[in-house]
Amino acid sequence: MIPMAHSGRSDSVNSLAALNASRPELLYSGFSMANPKYAISDKPVPVSELVGTLSDGTKVKRRIPRMRACNEKDAKGKLCAGHLKRWYFFGDEVKQKFGAEAEIYRCERCKTLYLPSAEEVPRTGTLSY
Repeated sequence: MIPMAHSGRSDSVNSLAALNASRPELLYSGFSMANPKYAISDKPVPVSELVGTLSDGTKVKRRIPRMRACNEKDAKGKLCAGHLKRWYFFGDEVKQKFGAEAEIYRCERCKTLYLPSAEEVPRTGTLSY
């Protein structure tokens, strides 16, 4: 067996154990610690405004900027979160209210209609074949 060189590790481990034994134990259960991962924002959360309701009961709302999912809540308060898809084949009532070439989005789950955000550039004609 080959003898190992002395690294001095046992002395440092012993001195660390002695240092920790001399300190009182700290309890953090009573302190409220800050969570730097999630900062509280002072900006209000944007809400999509209700523009109107169609004769069949379908709600028409205005999208907020960069909105991709529906924010409609059901009777229990559960969020729909369906994807908003560009809708080209809408009925006569929508054509009369918003025009034949209107940019309309529809939730794939609850069928709520969304008009584009006034803050975003219109996407009419983009990738439309």
